[in-house]
Amino acid sequence: VEAQRSALVRAVHSRRQLFEVVCAFWHDHFNVPIYDFLGGATYVHYHRDVIRANAFGNFRTMLEGVAQSTAMLYYLDN
Repeated sequence: VEAQRSALVRAVHSRRQLFEVVCAFWHDHFNVPIYDFLGGATYVHYHRDVIRANAFGNFRTMLEGVAQSTAMLYYLDN
């Protein structure tokens, strides 16, 4: 719940609106549900260190980060 609320506050009050829209796009593209018991605890790290860090960066770097993130590995049962 805290991660959802912080995303909403950033989307509404951020001075970098385009960055927030791009982060939402990439998060929707590489969707990891946060309601999962195992993956939910790793969601904040996934969103902050993978999605937000690579939002305007190189796609290959983002893809490697997503594939190696703990949240995505839990989601894919790997």
